[in-house]
Amino acid sequence: MGKQQAGTWSSESLARGPGSEAYDFSITGQLGQGRVGAVHVVEIRSCSIPVAVPPLVVKVANRDFCDKLSKEAWMYEEMEALQGVAIPRCYGYFLSEIPPHTKVLGWDRVATTKLPISILLLERLGDHLRLGEPIPQTIQDDLWCITKDLGELHIFDNDLRYDNVLLAPASPPGLPSLVSPYSHRSYELRLVDFDTAYKINFPPWLLVAHHRHLVELILDNVPDGNVVNLFDDD
Repeated sequence: MGKQQAGTWSSESLARGPGSEAYDFSITGQLGQGRVGAVHVVEIRSCSIPVAVPPLVVKVANRDFCDKLSKEAWMYEEMEALQGVAIPRCYGYFLSEIPPHTKVLGWDRVATTKLPISILLLERLGDHLRLGEPIPQTIQDDLWCITKDLGELHIFDNDLRYDNVLLAPASPPGLPSLVSPYSHRSYELRLVDFDTAYKINFPPWLLVAHHRHLVELILDNVPDGNVVNLFDDD
C-alpha cells in the first residue's frame, strides 16, 4: 500500500475481489472517527472491469486496532444475508503492512517500525435520523424488524445506538435496498459498527428482548433532539 500523500491513497495492490477485479481509489474526505477506526469517502479512479461502482467508503483501523476491525469483518461475513438489507454491503477486508514513517489518516502518531494496517471497503450510506423531528412509523417498524433479523442470525449488537443507525443509501447513485429474507420487506435504515457485536446461542425472541432497551433509547429520544446511549442512561 502506498504512502498517504496529498489526500490520495492508492489501493490497486489490495482491492482485488474473488474475480480478481482491481480498483484504484482516492480518499477524498473523512466522514467520522470512532473507537476502532476512521471512515473516509472513496473516489474510484479506475476499475479493471467495466461496471458501475456505487458510492463507497473505507474504514481504516486505528493504530493497534487491526484485530478489532478483523472481528468486525468477520461479523459482516456472518451477516452476509443482511448486507444491502439491514447493514451496508461489504466489498472486502484488506490487511497489509506499512513501512516505517508512513503517515496514515486518522492515526495520532507516525509509526517508526513496520506495522499492520487494515481496511474495510463498504457501501456508503445516508445520513443519521434527524434530531428533534418525529420518526415516521415505517422507520420505527424498520428498526424493530432489523433487530428481529439479527435475532434470526443469533447476533446481539450491544453497540446499537443513534450514532450507528443510518439511512439507506439513495438509489441511484447507490444500489437499491434488498428484501429481508426474514421479514420479506426492504428497510430505510442500516446499522453499522459491529466490532463489539457477537454471536450467541440464544433463541431469536430472546435477542429481540435484549435489543429492546437499545431501540427504545433511540426512538424515545430522537424526536426530542436528544442522543442517549446505554451508558448515559441511569
